[in-house]
Amino acid sequence: MKAPWDTSERGSYIEGDSGDGTTTEATFSYTFPSGAMNTGDFLITAVIARWSDMSEYEETYTATVSSE
Repeated sequence: MKAPWDTSERGSYIEGDSGDGTTTEATFSYTFPSGAMNTGDFLITAVIARWSDMSEYEETYTATVSSE
């Protein structure tokens, strides 16, 4: 998870799921910080590693947080 103010390349690690070798879905939970200064585009990057051939794939999603 990379917050708008985070200057690192990837942001913070949230959690991992090693799966069972056949699973094609995973879930994670994250609580967005509150307050108007914590708004903007948060980037969620999923890194998928396939152990059978040591390949790795990435998908990045954007969650836009705004204050009311």
